[in-house]
Amino acid sequence: MFLRAIMLAFILLAALPTAAIADPKTQDIPEEFRGTWGLSLEACRKGEGPELVRIGPRHIFFVDASGYLNLAQLNHISDPPSFHGEFSFAGELEFWRQVIRLDLTDGQLFITHLASREDEPSATPWVKCR
Repeated sequence: MFLRAIMLAFILLAALPTAAIADPKTQDIPEEFRGTWGLSLEACRKGEGPELVRIGPRHIFFVDASGYLNLAQLNHISDPPSFHGEFSFAGELEFWRQVIRLDLTDGQLFITHLASREDEPSATPWVKCR
């Protein structure tokens, strides 16, 4: 009986279109948002401090908190694309969940901590550190 259920599951999975099977890479923060970003090129040269943020495939690191990506959504309609992610954060002996919006405009990153989807994007630009 157990073997029959497993075989049926494999048959059903094989019958699904490939787009219906989740690709784990689509749940990552897109490559164009990843890297080390600074509030200025001077902050980039220092290499550490509160003026830097590091973004990886599933993490975002601020000087006082780090977040792990729980849920990702890429907005392909906006130009350039924006990214929304729900993160589990830990920092300074506290734990919380926060939605973060990442926008790229003219090579600058804008990070917005959202309380709701209607919040205005951040006006603070971050530059990519080389």
